[in-house]
Amino acid sequence: MKIQPPVPLAGPYEEAMQALETLRLQGWSSNGEIKMYYTRLNEILRRFIFRKLNISTVEKTNEDLLQEFRGLNIPQDAYKEIVTALRMTDFVKFAKYLPQPEDNKNNFTIIQSAIRIVNNLS
Repeated sequence: MKIQPPVPLAGPYEEAMQALETLRLQGWSSNGEIKMYYTRLNEILRRFIFRKLNISTVEKTNEDLLQEFRGLNIPQDAYKEIVTALRMTDFVKFAKYLPQPEDNKNNFTIIQSAIRIVNNLS
């Protein structure tokens, strides 16, 4: 019996980028499952922050998460975009807000950019 070595996990950045690409290909933002789309965007960002910075994100609200971002050395314009994207996520998830298709693409790009910025901080 031959024992297989464990398959190494992708790094936090690679995992997040792969998850974003999977989300994009699933097309949830255009097939009426907008709440699932924003929930998944939020989960991808939270998992990345947890794995990359060892910041527990499970019990944090998006406002708590924004406070964590404030403590990082993120450019002010990028921080403002992250604020907008995370608040949009809350509106969709809790207030049943239906964003425009261009908002969905824009928020995807913001989350993708936030992951890149945080990845390049350390």
